[in-house]
Amino acid sequence: MKRSERAGLFERRTADEHAAAGRRGKAAVRCIGAPERDYSAAVEHLQADLASVVFSNATLIALDKLLVTTAGEGCASLDTGHVTVLADALLANPKYGASAGYRQSHHLLMARKADMADDKEEALGHLNQAADYGPSNDLHMMMVATLISAHRFDEAREYVKSALDSLPWQPLRRYNTRKNLERLNDYANELEGLVQAGDTPPTDDTTESDQHDSSK
Repeated sequence: MKRSERAGLFERRTADEHAAAGRRGKAAVRCIGAPERDYSAAVEHLQADLASVVFSNATLIALDKLLVTTAGEGCASLDTGHVTVLADALLANPKYGASAGYRQSHHLLMARKADMADDKEEALGHLNQAADYGPSNDLHMMMVATLISAHRFDEAREYVKSALDSLPWQPLRRYNTRKNLERLNDYANELEGLVQAGDTPPTDDTTESDQHDSSK
């Protein structure tokens, strides 16, 4: 298969959740269905291809899912370090590296990887770098969740206070962002109260919708 065809294959297959070809493409990259297979050669090809592929959100989604897969389910030939290799390859791609949005997404991904390894300081370092590219709801959620999980409640509230001073100007986004931040502040207060009472609830970046799903 030609290099350009491999790159196109990655883009098309990660974009279509329902197509059979898409499922096979995802399995090859994410180790779904055949975790015992050796994917090291595929990663080497992708590393080369990602340096020049066209920008696509599907690529970012695939990397995020690869991180979850390698951290949770595991693969015989891949680990979370391969996610870093592929993410760095994308960052070196001018089509991605020139995008402030992608550079933030890169640091958010690396922060998630560090948090999965329970390295809060590295996670916060990446989150602070992500903040250099502007505020976002994903950044707010991850920053507050990471600070809370480290029991740094005052810093979490201070972050929320600062973010409330930099709300987007568009009315609907402003309203939604303010409400999300206020809920994160309430979340920090609630968990701090539980910790002070001697309880140690789990703290992570699970969204409320995920929590509702898991309670069904």
